[in-house]
Amino acid sequence: MIQEFVDICSMANISVFILALENYGFYIHGRSVHGFADTDMQTILGQLQREEEDLCGHRGLVPGTDQQTFQMAVPLQLRSYYQKVMAPVSSIMLSTKRMSVAGAGALRSKMLSGNVDRSIQAYHNMNKFLAAFLEHALRDLDYDVREKTFVESLLDIEFTEIFNKGILYAG
Repeated sequence: MIQEFVDICSMANISVFILALENYGFYIHGRSVHGFADTDMQTILGQLQREEEDLCGHRGLVPGTDQQTFQMAVPLQLRSYYQKVMAPVSSIMLSTKRMSVAGAGALRSKMLSGNVDRSIQAYHNMNKFLAAFLEHALRDLDYDVREKTFVESLLDIEFTEIFNKGILYAG
């Protein structure tokens, strides 16, 4: 079932980055190997055929692999940046909630239209930051991809301390 969702993400050229805890989460690498997703059904079927016949690159995050789903442990630095970039969005959501409780419909509508641009900019900044992180393009913030050890898998726990470098656990 999850693989079907991963396939849809890949065909739509959408990656999913979920921080479930302060420095732990999940990543679905949904980048399309075809470079685009806005297309017709005939082209999509052709793309799938090329993948089945191994005539294009692999979908995996690591070149030459098909691994698209990861558990991740990220440095606190990444979480701090996330909170900093998303602070305007959080503040907008909080003020919008307060206004809806107060019943200020017209004022709420004016504020929403003015805040949409700030929200869009925050999401754009976050998208660029996460893309740079995943492409190893940030000098002070990087990650490794590795398998969990047998004991980590058995106990469903990670033993590695995360300081400046995150870990994406394959498998």
